[in-house]
Amino acid sequence: MTSPTAPAPRPVGRPRDPSLDVAILDAALQLLGEGGLDACALDEVARRAGVGKATIYRRWRSKDDLVRDAFGSTEPHLVPEDRGSLTADGEALLRALAGALGEPRARAWRRTVPALVS
Repeated sequence: MTSPTAPAPRPVGRPRDPSLDVAILDAALQLLGEGGLDACALDEVARRAGVGKATIYRRWRSKDDLVRDAFGSTEPHLVPEDRGSLTADGEALLRALAGALGEPRARAWRRTVPALVS
């Protein structure tokens, strides 16, 4: 005779909503693109993402951690499909690069990197 196994304990609290992570990272990238590190105040990130500051601190220990993850949260998709010719492939790659340079991550890099040079 086997003894019945106890059910696994239920986690405490509400499960995290992954869409909030995306909203927070997007808000951080937007702010970094608008004004660099100085513009990326956690109060403003929280306001733009529609969350409380505590929600941010549950996911990231510091502004530095949030900024690092915001830059790593997206990647440019620069390698287009094979178009059948070197010329067509080159044109597609240049279009992809031009599009990537206009994305929030690229704008954030342009605003943030100069502030890091001391």
